[in-house]
Amino acid sequence: MNITADTILCPPPYPLHFVPKNYPATYSPKPSTGIILSRMFPWRLGPCLFVSVAVVVIVASTMPARMLAAAAACEPERCGNVSVSAPFGVVSGSEENRCAQSGFQVHCTDGVPYLGYYEPGFGLQILNIFYVNSSLLVSDVHKLGDFNLSGERGCHVPTANTATKIGPPFSMSLLNRNLIFYNCARKPRTARRAGLVDTVCRNNTFVRAGGRYNASGRIDRGYALPGCNATAVPVLGASGEVNAGDYQELISDGFLLTWQPPTPVAGSGGSKKTTRIFIILGSLGGLAALAAFVTYLLHQRKRKRAVASDELMRSGSSMTSYSKDLELGGSPHIFTFEELEVATDGFSASRELGDGGFGTVYKGKT
Repeated sequence: MNITADTILCPPPYPLHFVPKNYPATYSPKPSTGIILSRMFPWRLGPCLFVSVAVVVIVASTMPARMLAAAAACEPERCGNVSVSAPFGVVSGSEENRCAQSGFQVHCTDGVPYLGYYEPGFGLQILNIFYVNSSLLVSDVHKLGDFNLSGERGCHVPTANTATKIGPPFSMSLLNRNLIFYNCARKPRTARRAGLVDTVCRNNTFVRAGGRYNASGRIDRGYALPGCNATAVPVLGASGEVNAGDYQELISDGFLLTWQPPTPVAGSGGSKKTTRIFIILGSLGGLAALAAFVTYLLHQRKRKRAVASDELMRSGSSMTSYSKDLELGGSPHIFTFEELEVATDGFSASRELGDGGFGTVYKGKT
């Protein structure tokens, strides 16, 4: 019989047998007539049970730890003065962030957070995130560069509607107001009556405050002027009041976006309650698996004992037939463990006759 680590920790189910000296060498004992040494070794099941139970306990106990580690990886991050947490997540370049759900990626550039729709050079700067009511304050700050008198393109009013940068999962808040910029071929006759204010660019460029911002960025006909191209920029005026003369400050102060709370992702830092539930379920699952495993082992052990007891009861009739072959007659002698150990020189390999049908056969000397 080859001895391996598996044999030592989880020994095979067949028993060892002992052959007395006065039995013929060709004798192959049956389970009912041989002396089952494995019944005398309660430790044979012990290591196997210990190792198996230990594996189950380790796996079950590490499940919450792994989940806690995943949750810790989604802890809030700071980018400048903004706290970024689920469903948002800070990404670096083209790298993904498993904590950031689709559309909620945040680029942090030199401590300035930008919404991840575009590259930071074109994106919306995040001024604040209000997790309680699912809204965030953003600014289309790059439009301020249009008013740069020494810029490469020269000073000009914005030509692209901010609405083109907004898409799911975000939508415009109804609190936003219109700030309308005009680029005219000539100064309108009704400029003063229309509330137009000259921009720093001059050259027949104007700005005025409009009504509620349309999510599509379209301008109501009432604000259209003949001979002028108009562009709407959303701003968040205090109490709905907008002073067009402060247009650069209004753009810098930003406007409001809202979002629908997304489906929670397991392991994200956005839901501590969800994390606790998974930890509890993982622990209970591990304990249930451990209990089922131990119950199975106990059942198997009980069944083997019942089989062994039945075999010993049947051995009564078999022992009667064997006793007729004994020269001295009488019942066969049942050896104790100490006698077997002495007779086989401590179960020496030199005493092995081979492997019988149900285990290792030893040659004994009494």
